[in-house]
Amino acid sequence: MLGALLAQPLACTKAPPPAAPRPGDRFRRVHIGSVVTRARHLDPLLPIFRTALLDTLRRQPGVLEALDGAPEPRPADAVLLRGELADDADPFVPVAAEPSRTLAGRFEILGPDGTVLQRFLGHQRYAGGPGVAAFSAQGLIDLARLFGVTVGETVGRWLAGRPIDLPPGGLPARDGLPTVRAT
Repeated sequence: MLGALLAQPLACTKAPPPAAPRPGDRFRRVHIGSVVTRARHLDPLLPIFRTALLDTLRRQPGVLEALDGAPEPRPADAVLLRGELADDADPFVPVAAEPSRTLAGRFEILGPDGTVLQRFLGHQRYAGGPGVAAFSAQGLIDLARLFGVTVGETVGRWLAGRPIDLPPGGLPARDGLPTVRAT
């Protein structure tokens, strides 16, 4: 009987390699640091953008805390998000062919030691909603809110270890045609 067991070839399978750790396995807190505007006329939109960004980050799976501000020293499980906002009056923002407004930004996610872990660019276009013109004050408020959500979702994808890039047009069934790409 033992001879029969030893005579049969052994079936060995190679174990799959362990999955790469996701940033969210290490980082559970997101602190919003300096977000500046490249044009003074965007300054009133900054609080709207930050509020939408914080609300979205707080809803991301695995985020224990999202703070507006960057206490020093940061906890070892906290990243810092910082960046700058611009609009279609800025040369670095591509202008849409159809009448719409564009808000764009450059962002960095930094580790607790200040090392840049990820950089990305985002663009959010908005052509207005029902009864709201894109170039009205309400249109700009909506655009700032949409872009805050887009940036928050981008950080959430990064924490989950998913690609952060969004093709032009963004996600299906989503207003505002966001575009995000890693840099």
